[in-house]
Amino acid sequence: MRLARKHLSKIITLVFLGVFAWYAAANREMFADLREVALLSLILVALGRMTLYVSNGLFIKWSTEALSHKLSTGEGLYISILSAIGNFFGPLLGGTSIRAVYLKKVHGLSYSKFTASLMAYYIVLFTANCSLAIASLLLLETTGQTAPLLLFFGAALCMLLVLLFIRLPSWNRLNKYATRKYIKRVLDILLDIEQGWRLIQDNKKLLVRLLLLALLGFAANCFMAYVAFRAIGVAIAWPALGLYAVLVTVSVLLSFTPGAIGIRETLLILISITLGVTNQEILQVAVIDRGVNFFLLFLLFLVTRSRRAKRFMASAERETNSA
Repeated sequence: MRLARKHLSKIITLVFLGVFAWYAAANREMFADLREVALLSLILVALGRMTLYVSNGLFIKWSTEALSHKLSTGEGLYISILSAIGNFFGPLLGGTSIRAVYLKKVHGLSYSKFTASLMAYYIVLFTANCSLAIASLLLLETTGQTAPLLLFFGAALCMLLVLLFIRLPSWNRLNKYATRKYIKRVLDILLDIEQGWRLIQDNKKLLVRLLLLALLGFAANCFMAYVAFRAIGVAIAWPALGLYAVLVTVSVLLSFTPGAIGIRETLLILISITLGVTNQEILQVAVIDRGVNFFLLFLLFLVTRSRRAKRFMASAERETNSA
């Protein structure tokens, strides 16, 4: 049982890949359509993906500067790329671990402060995306899924707004309630969330920056989805693109597999009726996105392993430490 739990991420990934291989073998025309995808479309998807890496790099830079000391933009992008490589090719949450260890080792940012900054970003990110999802659903044609989706995103938005007013007592007062391991874990999560929100409450400039990054990520996901759908000859409505982009972001919360592979596609297939696209079209777009991301990260991995990149990192560390 313990062994199965340890390798749960790999098991889920293998199951999804097996199901996908079976589906692809039974629907070979899916790949026939993908052979017609223009190179320009793949380049545009890669540019959209790079925008997300830059966005994550800016988050690392701004959040670290709010908690520690100056961080160069190039170093923030470098850490973002390493984190993306870790998420896609490494174990579950590998990218987050790489980022946390790097910032602690190089910049002395404690794990508790790192977690607080991450929670702060998630609060802003998902508050913005829940609002955008509700707006998208109201603009889309009503289906049998509309009401449940509105209820889900509405409840999530209300829960996030409640976090604005959370003020937990000190850990010493809560510690007596942590009689079981799972209770302590829940209290730890609540405290991390509360500390993250306090961080952005005390730093309005950081709050505005995180909101801008959330909107930039949303725009980048919309752009990539639009290009990919157009590449396979599918015209998708703009509100549907908005909802699609939100679900891509929400899948981050359910990253039981590297890069949320299989999880994201399942979520999108479940609401394909509302999006107005077929399951095959969703999988075709997923192949384009995953394929571009794989080759882009592979190239970036080679770049980060170069001597020039290592010299740059050494220089960035010296500049940061001297500042």
